[in-house]
Amino acid sequence: MFDINGKTITMTAGDTGAFRVRPKYHFNDGDRAQFTIKNGSGIVVLRRWYNLDSQTETFLVCFHGQDTRGLAPGNYRWDIRYYLTPYYDGAGTTNDHIIDADQILTPYKPQAFVLEEPVGSL
Repeated sequence: MFDINGKTITMTAGDTGAFRVRPKYHFNDGDRAQFTIKNGSGIVVLRRWYNLDSQTETFLVCFHGQDTRGLAPGNYRWDIRYYLTPYYDGAGTTNDHIIDADQILTPYKPQAFVLEEPVGSL
């Protein structure tokens, strides 16, 4: 099961799903979006990066079975942040090395992510 009601995402652990994000910003080549889910203790359980450019009107956030299969059922929080003209540390120019940006935008407050336990299994 994968359901989105408003900005609340509810899914069964181990299932797949996807949703399309339609940002309200104009991007340039090299800008990045970060999708993150944290548990109730504030620990990141899923982080995905998306490359953005001047042609980006939407991007697709996908969940694979392995993304949630090992997570405990319960309530989590998610958000999306945009890094416009990101700055990198001296170790590289991959997403893990972003240390700042000209603009960092979080378009809305953290939203609910509810993970349900399946009755069946693989």
